[in-house]
Amino acid sequence: MPRLDVEIDALTSSVIVSHTGKSLPTRIVSWRQLASNQRSFTRKWRFNWYDESRHRGRKIVALLVANSNAIEGLVSFELKSDHVHVHLLESAPYNVGGQKRYTGLPANLMAYVYRESDRLGFDGFVAFDSKTELIDHYQRMLGAVPIAKSNRMIVDDEAARRLIEQYFKDGDQWA
Repeated sequence: MPRLDVEIDALTSSVIVSHTGKSLPTRIVSWRQLASNQRSFTRKWRFNWYDESRHRGRKIVALLVANSNAIEGLVSFELKSDHVHVHLLESAPYNVGGQKRYTGLPANLMAYVYRESDRLGFDGFVAFDSKTELIDHYQRMLGAVPIAKSNRMIVDDEAARRLIEQYFKDGDQWA
């Protein structure tokens, strides 16, 4: 079972160019809307997004910087009966580590998922399975709470609302 193991590097209001600090607008595109050459770029990523796209009921969306066709990050999620479950979250390889191109990608994608949960009537409730060593990090950065003594974490309506308002305060950039 995959577990989230991406570091939420910063809570921003968009994505930030790492070397300049400039904020850039973003857009979300579904996996199916991506051109085949865009999808093929993910073959060099840690996760096999082609296999992930074959799971029934899962939705994959890509985060792109406005005016660019490069995939900066991807998230896979599924609608459950009372929440949204995140399966995978990944930034492009050049957006990981000390020399990353952009900061704020993972939180940007999670804000999108929270908003989808809210839009679908789940009040922002989101669940995911975390790598053990990142549980404290997700509590601090996302307001996620572990369920019992497991790696399953949930984000409730209050924590989701904070991130939704942070990323969507300037209008509905992902409509």
